[in-house]
Amino acid sequence: MGLKLLQQIKEYNRSIPVVRITGQGTKERAVQALRAGAHDFVEKPFQIDELVKRIDKRAVPAEGRACARGERRTPPPTQDKFRFDS
Repeated sequence: MGLKLLQQIKEYNRSIPVVRITGQGTKERAVQALRAGAHDFVEKPFQIDELVKRIDKRAVPAEGRACARGERRTPPPTQDKFRFDS
């Protein structure tokens, strides 16, 4: 069921990030899931904070994670890129 659902999700929209969780984890199943488009593969039992980190990593772009941590990335000054002569 899980692999079929993953395939259906990816047929609908390949850009949806999917983390597959399974209680029957083997290397073969992990490879199958990754080849089918899963972004990550987690075996049960798992630590909830680790799962949240993995989901966060896939769902939030790097810029958003930096912002959430309070880091500011200032863009280069516009004046250096364009000329504003009056």
